[in-house]
Amino acid sequence: MEITHRTLTASEKANIVRQALIKLSEVGVTITSLTYDGPSVNFAMAKDLGTDFSDVSNIKSYLLHPINKSKIYIIFDPCHMLKLLRNNWAKCKSFIDSDGNNINYDFIKKLYYLQQSELFRFGTKLRKAHINWEKQKRNVFIDRKS
Repeated sequence: MEITHRTLTASEKANIVRQALIKLSEVGVTITSLTYDGPSVNFAMAKDLGTDFSDVSNIKSYLLHPINKSKIYIIFDPCHMLKLLRNNWAKCKSFIDSDGNNINYDFIKKLYYLQQSELFRFGTKLRKAHINWEKQKRNVFIDRKS
């Protein structure tokens, strides 16, 4: 017997969220926000629920509760969003800022190798894992000791 893997569509996820909000409301739980990572299906789900992130000058970052119409804010998980940014920055090699300046990922590598060759750090937490990010693209670990 072959088992196939199918992910939920944005519409299916949105329906599950609506049903969960209704059920939680029925037992007296108040939800004020939803937090999740940033895959495109989650953005599409949020849009299906009534949010709008398409225009950065006019973002609607909340949905209305299906029962009491209170606002429930959407929060994209900062750790995951930073990992996505880092992965894309390293993959694309550079970004251009709003002033047209090139922000090159190679400078991160050069800083790491300089710190290694000089045997000291410039107050950064830059480690080999940051340079070899491909091995842990999806790893989101918060070092509580630092």
